[in-house]
Amino acid sequence: MSFSAKIKEELSKINIFGKIDVVKAELYGYLMTVDQSGKKIAFLTENEYNINRLNKLLKKLEINYKIKMKGKSYKIEFSKSSFSLDEIDPIENEDTMKAFVRGAFLGSGWVTEPDTRYHLEIRIKEEKRKGQVNRSYK
Repeated sequence: MSFSAKIKEELSKINIFGKIDVVKAELYGYLMTVDQSGKKIAFLTENEYNINRLNKLLKKLEINYKIKMKGKSYKIEFSKSSFSLDEIDPIENEDTMKAFVRGAFLGSGWVTEPDTRYHLEIRIKEEKRKGQVNRSYK
């Protein structure tokens, strides 16, 4: 098991399900890492802890979803119209900020083994809007 997978396993055990604003902020973090341009949102992972975590978040928010398994990969899919991110403020307080970063890391993050050098990376999907110029930042 990779170092990142161990961290994701540990993070997936954090119980935040009593606070709906924290659950929403964590889901928001996950959603920042996937393509949201279609009518459905699909999240793919090989990490069982990760898919179970997302499953619990969606259940808590009463969002209908489907889980499919193909080989070692899990896919969770749900309708974009079944929820709204408009009322979510991930920087409302310390708990929601932590939840947002946790969700983003669980969604697409990785971290190197601390024996060498620390390096954390989280990939965020950029939403492209009509007429938007594609820019590369360095």
